[in-house]
Amino acid sequence: MKFTEEKLEKAFTELLGQEGFPHHLGITITRKPDDVLIEEDLQNFLLTQYAGQGITVNEIKSIILQLKSLSASDLYESNKTFLKILSDGFILKRETRSQKDIYIQLIDYAGLNKHRQPTEDQLISLVTEEDK
Repeated sequence: MKFTEEKLEKAFTELLGQEGFPHHLGITITRKPDDVLIEEDLQNFLLTQYAGQGITVNEIKSIILQLKSLSASDLYESNKTFLKILSDGFILKRETRSQKDIYIQLIDYAGLNKHRQPTEDQLISLVTEEDK
């Protein structure tokens, strides 16, 4: 039995579903077919997430440009680079050098639970708790 990318994706989305995180097919997301990044969502996330550090729209645009500039000719290396940025985060050098650099993470790991959909057992538990 051959293990394909499709099977890997299916296994991964099933595991996420078991953990309570929904999966949405790309065709259900409003975007241009050739857009890999949903730039508006990423920009809004970064503006909100790093508002306290005073991140600027130009700094966010530079992050998006960095991600979009990954080479399509060496897809393996580009995917490796993106995965490292996604999992480890990176240091953003500020426009204004007098400002402290910002450690950027493209995922709010601390906020994942608010996006999680409770399982049926968890819902039953919540209802039972409310009845007490």
